Amino acid sequence: ELARTLQFKKTKSVLEANKGKISVLKPEKFIDQVIAQHIEELDPSQFVKSIDITKIRVTNEYTSTSFWLYASALKAVLDSYYASLPTGIVASGFSAEKFAQSQERAKIASEKLYEILTPAPIVDFHTRQIALFIAQENIFDALKNMEADPFKALLAIQTLKEVLSQMKDAQTEISTLSP
Repeated sequence: ELARTLQFKKTKSVLEANKGKISVLKPEKFIDQVIAQHIEELDPSQFVKSIDITKIRVTNEYTSTSFWLYASALKAVLDSYYASLPTGIVASGFSAEKFAQSQERAKIASEKLYEILTPAPIVDFHTRQIALFIAQENIFDALKNMEADPFKALLAIQTLKEVLSQMKDAQTEISTLSP
């Protein structure tokens, strides 16, 4: 729904900017090409900023107990994050305020992840979790500013789908990390 709204707004502006240059028979094909070109020029990696690995708290202890403590702390951060997201973030009209709230929640979650004591053998997994929340923070920032940059917002939507898929995969992966 959000993607369609953004495409409509961008289509309208492209049509207005290119009056007389667009074939009357296939304006939608032209618009699709323009949108695809702009999205190709954007880099999805812009949503994933560098992670300060020096802030990750690491322990060399890798026992069932240390893993359980880690997994419990991770679950608490995830539960808190999902419970704090505004309801109806998309269904209620794409409010910039709700995207800003979601951006702040993702930032809080990534900061809390840095505080978790992480067994050394799973630091790579933990680093990816932090990266996913930092990506969400930046994606929500792009969505919050969709009026100013609809192409970046469209790319953010596409990237968010991938981020959510990776988060779902991580739920399965964590069960394989237990010592």
